[in-house]
Amino acid sequence: MKQTRYIFAALVAALPYAAAASADLCETHAASAAQRHGVPPDLMRAIARMESGRAVGGGAVRAWPWTANVAGQGFYFDTSAEALAHLETVRANGQTSFDVGCMQLNYRWHGDQFASLSQMIEPARNTDYAARYLSDLYTETGDWDMATRYYHSRTASHGATYLAGVRRIKAGMGDEPQRNTMPQRGPIISVAAATPYWQVGGLGESALPRMPD
Repeated sequence: MKQTRYIFAALVAALPYAAAASADLCETHAASAAQRHGVPPDLMRAIARMESGRAVGGGAVRAWPWTANVAGQGFYFDTSAEALAHLETVRANGQTSFDVGCMQLNYRWHGDQFASLSQMIEPARNTDYAARYLSDLYTETGDWDMATRYYHSRTASHGATYLAGVRRIKAGMGDEPQRNTMPQRGPIISVAAATPYWQVGGLGESALPRMPD
């Protein structure tokens, strides 16, 4: 019995460290993905916080990897397993428009680019895909502000509100130390379609990849 208490105490003591590690995953991988795809790293991290920001102690807000948004309601989980169990249930119930992970990728529009939900929520792949998506949006618009708007919505008013929020977060990161990045390598996932989505004919706005308003 005493040994059981010791094991339980050790697990409890380890929880803050596990939480701290999870809090670093999104932004560390986001910074690396930004470098790979030519996205300004501070912009990438700000968007990550805008999408999945969670208070992690001492008033700090960090992007959180085990995050889901279903029908406008956000859910934060302590582990990947808990988040995946929730998302699998949502999908089994016939819902396909839900957002996944660090960068809140919408399953309806982006899910077919991943082999599984578990791959989609993985911070390295989630951020890599989002960085490439932002890079594509920049190629389309020639402007990072417009790319940021489009990441959320092509509706002008929604995009403007989103951009303002990202700018506030980005301004608040000015005094933070430089985020370390993961070892560099090529893109982590490949896109199924060779043609950029905006060059595909017949796509109305509702068919464009977008985040919920």
